[in-house]
Amino acid sequence: MSKLKKIVNIVLVLALAIIIVVPTFADDIYEAKQKQRELEQQLADSESRLADLRDKVAKAQQAVDEIDAQISAVEAVINDYETQKGELEKKIEELQKQIDEKQVAIEYEYGLMSKRIQFLYENLGNSYVEAFLTSDTFADALNKISYLIDLSDYDREQMEKLQKLQDAIKEDQDEVEAEKEEVEVLIEAQNEQKVVLDDMLAIKAEALGVAQQEEANEEEQNAAIEAMLADQRETVNALVEEYNRQIMEQGGITGDAGSMIWTSGQFLWPLPSPFYSNYITSWFGWRSDPFGGGYSSYHSGIDIGAPCNTPIMSVLDGTVVISADGWNGGCGNYTVVYHGGGLYTEYMHQNYRIVSVGQHVSQGEVIGYVGTTGSSTGYHLHIGTVVSDHGFDYTCRVDPGPYLGLY
Repeated sequence: MSKLKKIVNIVLVLALAIIIVVPTFADDIYEAKQKQRELEQQLADSESRLADLRDKVAKAQQAVDEIDAQISAVEAVINDYETQKGELEKKIEELQKQIDEKQVAIEYEYGLMSKRIQFLYENLGNSYVEAFLTSDTFADALNKISYLIDLSDYDREQMEKLQKLQDAIKEDQDEVEAEKEEVEVLIEAQNEQKVVLDDMLAIKAEALGVAQQEEANEEEQNAAIEAMLADQRETVNALVEEYNRQIMEQGGITGDAGSMIWTSGQFLWPLPSPFYSNYITSWFGWRSDPFGGGYSSYHSGIDIGAPCNTPIMSVLDGTVVISADGWNGGCGNYTVVYHGGGLYTEYMHQNYRIVSVGQHVSQGEVIGYVGTTGSSTGYHLHIGTVVSDHGFDYTCRVDPGPYLGLY
């Protein structure tokens, strides 16, 4: 085999290796990103479930607190009734003491009265006869008889007065006893209500415990997904960096290729709030053709959905190298900014542009507005990244995701 033939074979082998390796890395990146997106979706679903569970826990806690507050209120009423009951019992005790003392006095007075009435009854006839016989005049006799009658009336009035006092004391005692019974009924009713509330509290507390356990389980799962997602992002980032390195080698880039690679997350997000990563409508890499037909197409950037005329900002300081209107190969009205170190960013499908070629732009400066010009199915910004040391070269497009801090 001649020397020339060996060289040709080596070149063919290297070319074949490049052809095989680069697509392999692209496929690996695509698969890794798909797994990353699946994890991101799992994380989003987990966070949604976690939000629902936290709301469930909050509502369960509120229910427990409300029932606990009701129990405290019932207990306060029960304690108040117990206090009233104690006061009534004390009042009954004092009243009973007064009744006992008055009863002694009544019985004493009644004893005297009984003896007096018995004496009058036994001697009533003789008293009247004696009154007549011992009287000097008829008037004197009438006075004596009238005195005897007055004595009988006095005893009768005293008896009635004592009876009324006895009846009044009995009425007071009956009223106090009735109030005491009413308080006891209320206490019993409140105790029954407290039992019901205690049962409700036990049920709600159990529901709260279940919800809290579900929340803890979901938080644990959420943390596990976050950890897996962090590892996957590192994997994607490593694959992208290797992919970029191989692309630069194929493009004949000389010198330190590392100086061409920008670390992820340095770009400013190109659209204002709220049009962040949750508005991404298409990622970098192979996808189903958005114009139908069942074909696959390779997407050279990332699409971010936003309303017409949403401001577009430069992701870094740089100089405008392309600013053109029209179809432009499907890019529509678009702008390209060079940031140094072989790094370019593209902004496609603008409604209109406000910067010119040669103009210096600062990070965050508005350079145009979202539209749907060129090959587009709706309002969005297509942002692309090119890494090349020989001027802007669309064949050197790389995934802008790492530079936007997406992975």
